[in-house]
This record gives sequence, C-alpha cells and structure tokens, in this order.
Amino acid sequence: MEQNYRILFKMGDSSFEIESNDLKWLESKEKDYFQKLLSEATKHRHKPQEESTESEETLPPPEMTLNEFYRKYVQKIKSRPSIAVFFVYYLQKMCKKDKIITADVMKCFKDILYPNWNKLNFTDILNSAKRRALVNYVHKLWSLTTTGEDYVLNSVTGKTK
Repeated sequence: MEQNYRILFKMGDSSFEIESNDLKWLESKEKDYFQKLLSEATKHRHKPQEESTESEETLPPPEMTLNEFYRKYVQKIKSRPSIAVFFVYYLQKMCKKDKIITADVMKCFKDILYPNWNKLNFTDILNSAKRRALVNYVHKLWSLTTTGEDYVLNSVTGKTK
C-alpha cells in the first residue's frame, strides 16, 4: 500500500497544498513554494519604504545655502518670529548645529540682508516664537520643538499656507 504525503501551508492571504507519494519530490516543491512566498512577502514589505522616500524628496536638501533656503521657503513669510523659527530649523537640521544662541539667529537675518536687521530685538522675536511653542530656550540655547519642526515642514511641503 502506497503512502500519500500532504503538506498544507497558509501565510496571510497566500497558501499552498502539495500532495504526493514521493517524499523527496514533495520536500523539494515545499522549499520552492516557501521561497516564492517569502519573496512575495519581501516585495510587499518594501512598498511602504518606497512611499516614504517620495515624501522625503520634498524636504529641503541639506547642502542648500542660507540664501537659497530663504529665497525658496522663507521669503514669503512676513512674521519675524516665524522667520526666526525657519532660521533655527536651518541651523539645527541642515547645518547640524547643536548650540544655537541668539547671535546665530541674528547672523542669519544679517546674512540675508533683512531690512534694519541691526535694529531688531532678537530676544523679543525668539520669545514670541517660544510663546507659540515653536522653539525652546534652555540653558541660553535655542532649539526647535516638535511643533516648530512640524510648522516648518508643513510650510516647506506646501501642506499649509
């Protein structure tokens, strides 16, 4: 009497069933089907990563100069505290500067030739952004909050006006 061997396997929406009386053939087919299932699972796993790289293309490139950054993203903004938030973003995220002091933000205004930059009260400007929870001031250093980062990125990607 011949013995039949049967394998039934299900993974997610995919499944396979193999039946034979030849055990070696059955095992070889089982390996083939496992490899096919794993390659399909790997294809599906990589799709969300590809989508996330598309959204990263809309972010400012890290090699962008301050003047390019200002002309492309900041020039349309009229509020000085909002402009200061963009400069803190530029210094922290694009220049990878750890310690941002008020003079660094003042230098950004100077570098873009903002009108009457030397007569502005930068502590007041940054404190106004701090009251809106866009920047933090800890140990005499300015840093971007999560809300501030979202504000800049939403403006840059065009999700808000």
